[in-house]
Amino acid sequence: MCGILVIYSKKKSLNINKCNNSLQEITNRGPDKILKEYFASKKLFIANTVLSIVGKLKNGNKLYKSKSKRYFLSYNGEIYNYKNLNLKLKNFKNITDSEVLINLFDKKSNKEIAKSLDGMFAYSVFDKKLKKIFIGTDVQGEKKIFYFNNKDYFIISSNINAILSFTGQQKLNHKKLKEYFSTRHLIFNDSTIYKNIDFFKEGYVYQYDLKKNLLKREKFDDPVNWIKKKNYNKFLSLNEDELVNHFTNLLKVSSNKMIPNIAFASLFSGGIDSSVQSKLLSSSKNLKSLIFVDHKKKDPLSKKINSFKKFLNVRLDKIKINKKIYFFSLKKIYQILRTPFYTHDLVGLDKAFNFAKKKKYKVIFNATGVDELWGGYEIYKKVNWSQNKTKNVSPYSSFNKNILPNGSKGSRAAEKLWLRAYNKYNSFTSKKDSRILASLFCDYFVQGVGVHNFGWHIIGGSNSIEVRNIFINKTILKNIVNVPVKYKINHSHKKNFKTKYLLKKIFNNLFNEKLIFKKQGFSGFPNESLEFLKTNEISTIKFYMNKFNQKFVDTRSIIWKILNIFYFKKFCYKNLNFDKIYH
Repeated sequence: MCGILVIYSKKKSLNINKCNNSLQEITNRGPDKILKEYFASKKLFIANTVLSIVGKLKNGNKLYKSKSKRYFLSYNGEIYNYKNLNLKLKNFKNITDSEVLINLFDKKSNKEIAKSLDGMFAYSVFDKKLKKIFIGTDVQGEKKIFYFNNKDYFIISSNINAILSFTGQQKLNHKKLKEYFSTRHLIFNDSTIYKNIDFFKEGYVYQYDLKKNLLKREKFDDPVNWIKKKNYNKFLSLNEDELVNHFTNLLKVSSNKMIPNIAFASLFSGGIDSSVQSKLLSSSKNLKSLIFVDHKKKDPLSKKINSFKKFLNVRLDKIKINKKIYFFSLKKIYQILRTPFYTHDLVGLDKAFNFAKKKKYKVIFNATGVDELWGGYEIYKKVNWSQNKTKNVSPYSSFNKNILPNGSKGSRAAEKLWLRAYNKYNSFTSKKDSRILASLFCDYFVQGVGVHNFGWHIIGGSNSIEVRNIFINKTILKNIVNVPVKYKINHSHKKNFKTKYLLKKIFNNLFNEKLIFKKQGFSGFPNESLEFLKTNEISTIKFYMNKFNQKFVDTRSIIWKILNIFYFKKFCYKNLNFDKIYH
């Protein structure tokens, strides 16, 4: 989990001390090495903090550059196919994916390069000849880069903190915070909560021209185009055993190419996703620990977790969290994020990553983001998928129109994505199935990418941990989007198999159906944290809860939403005005 920082001053030379102070905000992301250089008469500063996992660590403190000495790299991620990208470089045996990536720019365009990469990546490449910066992030939305752009500066960073360190506090986008009351989680599918801070969108490559101060983007891949009639019909024609074997083999290939050659750990909850992933990873001698986060008296699986031991010959480490620990961990997480929580499980995630860091594991596998495309959420059984209206009815990526009567940028983006997916599915399957499949598709690329991936990306980086996930590798996603509904959500299946049918069948082959337990979901003690606040703070919370409840009907966990914004105000943004969100 490396760190990217690029600061360009449009008018005058940069303040070196300010650049170095900003750089400190991403050092946890790459504790092994700091690479940095100035360009363009010290108007351009580029830095890369390195978490070394693959190949030999670079000598010196200069950026990776191409053989032509024209291109300079700041990069975060892992490119799994880097040895197959046809580059004739010396000492290729010990080469890193960073060296391969930067040398590709001597041969190919930014769009061609991004399209060819299999992995999770975010990069910034400076073209010294043309005075341009090329940016790219993976299409599945695993790696993020934020950017700030005004009349004085153009800044790229792996986290918001580095930008705020350099520029000072930025104005809030209160419309984005109001949008939060129309969705289940705080979703970053279109923008951040800051007016001048955005992020580069997945599936696009960008180009920033220093001479013209112009930012352009171009699509290099579109997940909607992964939806294919041919692939859907192929899976439809397979019998159940054939389909289970096909996806089991795909997941094995995905895990094998992602397993690092160093000690690593896997988050293990006893749920279907983390169990399957941990089992596939357990074939590696480098898997040293399964990390179970036990939210005391809240996780029903805590008493059953030892049932998995005979199937997984790996050390099981338990981290216990109670409501007091949860509350007194909040400040740290808010100051890492510099936003309200995306979802309330981030405290547990931070505890697990911090444990891994202390054990000197640099890589940890996390199975978040599986419930969407595989049809795993329990609430999917309650949705009325049969209604005739052509619209997204999923509770995870639809927006409450009563709260946003005129819509919002985020809601319009989600609606557009859903409709594009629906039209693609509806060209070869029924309206009902198309509605379900489009909603699951939208749930991943709106909620999965805009909530979960953001969370583990930021929290993992703050703990010097590279987070990997075999389920959201591009190859797996290209296949699962084409699986028929009956293998995802099907009320005709027996009790334990009504949701996430295909993955539960894979689980059953690797473990035993008796180990399919009811799971808590996103664990934590968000509402319970209220009892640790001061009397005057509780009065403030209750005042706004009553006020918001009167205006926003069916607001989905209104208590936590008010608390979440209150904590953000308390720990990060003193000048936040609740009334601006309300109106």
